[in-house]
Amino acid sequence: MTNLVLASASPRRRELLALLGLPFEVAPADLAEPMPEQTRRPERVARALARAKAQAIAARYPQAVVLAADTVVCDRGYLLGKPADEAEAWALLRQLRGRWHRVITAVAVARGRRLWIDHARTWVQMRCYQDDEIAAAIARGEPFDKAGGYAIQDPLFRPVRCFRGCYCNVVGLPLALVEQLLLRAHALPQDWTVEPRQPACVNCPLYCAFSARELPLQQPKAMKDENENEECPEDEHSADTGDAGSDCSEGNSHHEQGHNERRVPRRRGLPPGSAA
Repeated sequence: MTNLVLASASPRRRELLALLGLPFEVAPADLAEPMPEQTRRPERVARALARAKAQAIAARYPQAVVLAADTVVCDRGYLLGKPADEAEAWALLRQLRGRWHRVITAVAVARGRRLWIDHARTWVQMRCYQDDEIAAAIARGEPFDKAGGYAIQDPLFRPVRCFRGCYCNVVGLPLALVEQLLLRAHALPQDWTVEPRQPACVNCPLYCAFSARELPLQQPKAMKDENENEECPEDEHSADTGDAGSDCSEGNSHHEQGHNERRVPRRRGLPPGSAA
């Protein structure tokens, strides 16, 4: 089987890719790509960065299959990066509190001069966590290596109330999309079966679409193209935050505060990170 190279230093992406049971090596693409602070097309930003990473590593490994990904967090048109300090972490987490936002991960597979690319989009609603919970997360150093300042899988902070779409996308690597692109690149065994690799993937709409033989994989219908504060859709998935199903708009003064927080634009030159 062709050698597989993961063009990422993210431990979360390494853990997710390992679930496929494929041997791979890691060769991070340390690219200083400029990021717009505001955009109506965050998918294009993520795809451009994933493409650049894949092509950079493919030039170093011309005989290998290179897998690259880039995750962006978008709140009402603003791209949220990794907080550089405690003040930015506070502002980011207060800004997202009790609100919906989008997480987009673009995945690119390069083989020689050929390249396959696609992206996944997940809508995420944060719960109405308290200020002391933010303080505890910051004290543990959790926000500083994650776009948006949070991890959906954080067992202590548990910042997410519910989500709509692919869970692995929010962690940083949508596995169903990875498998599809590797199949297109003829980088998997002929008897390969595309199937959920962990419990969180069982109800993933991307795996469901693949099982229904909808190629290319179809994204779940977005609530809106504009990133507005939306009601929780009927087919959302609980993130097991401890208060999943609660109404974030009631009984918590922090909900309105979250709407009025200063938006924190992504710092130019920072490498894009996982949303997780």
